[in-house]
Amino acid sequence: MSSPRLEIIVVRTPHIGGIVEAYRLSGDRLELVAQAGGYSSHQLGSANLDMALLADADGDGRLDVVVPTQSMDEIALLARTSEGFEELDRLALD
Repeated sequence: MSSPRLEIIVVRTPHIGGIVEAYRLSGDRLELVAQAGGYSSHQLGSANLDMALLADADGDGRLDVVVPTQSMDEIALLARTSEGFEELDRLALD
């Protein structure tokens, strides 16, 4: 079984679209390999810019993306699949 390839996960435009993106190194450049919209990494004006994290939240041995929704009223759990990202669950915030 081959090991998973290293990826960089970012949230682009967290206030207008909130796109979670995965990049891989291809030669000497980064290549976009997956994306999903509707998420954020922080609230507008906040000094806390790192509200998203990676964790094995579903216990399958692979890191998942745990990230607020763009509306900031839920936390979403995203798994990285061969097709892109799959949202596994959401947790409502008070």
